[in-house]
Amino acid sequence: MPTKLQKAWVLPWADCFLLLKVSIFLAIIQILIKLFPLKIVLRLLSRPQAFPGDPAFRPYRTVNLVELTSRYHVPRPTCLEKALVLYSLLRSRGIAAELTIGTAKKSGAFKAHAWVELHGQVIMGSSAEPYAPLLTVLRQGIK
Repeated sequence: MPTKLQKAWVLPWADCFLLLKVSIFLAIIQILIKLFPLKIVLRLLSRPQAFPGDPAFRPYRTVNLVELTSRYHVPRPTCLEKALVLYSLLRSRGIAAELTIGTAKKSGAFKAHAWVELHGQVIMGSSAEPYAPLLTVLRQGIK
């Protein structure tokens, strides 16, 4: 039975590079969230795009690679950390994704959740529970 590392070697080089990039980026996001308010982190991630649109870039493959990396990342990333990484990666490629943070109250307990949408569809962070959107970060800024 092949190990996880052996499975990773069969991925295309672009995917291996993206896995490494996501892993490093998750660690950076986890540190930034602990050190700074969310508003500052969002401002840092909303800088002008570094790479123009790439026709070979596949947003849904990026979602899968972020989810895969998150399963083995220590410490385990929260939905907000994963959503911030994906939102930033998509935005850096010129893809108009939306990052939404929502809240809900269940059995008297306050809950929050973050997800990423592309063309009105949730591509990461879907939930069976309904969350009321509290903050939506668009490509142009905060709504």
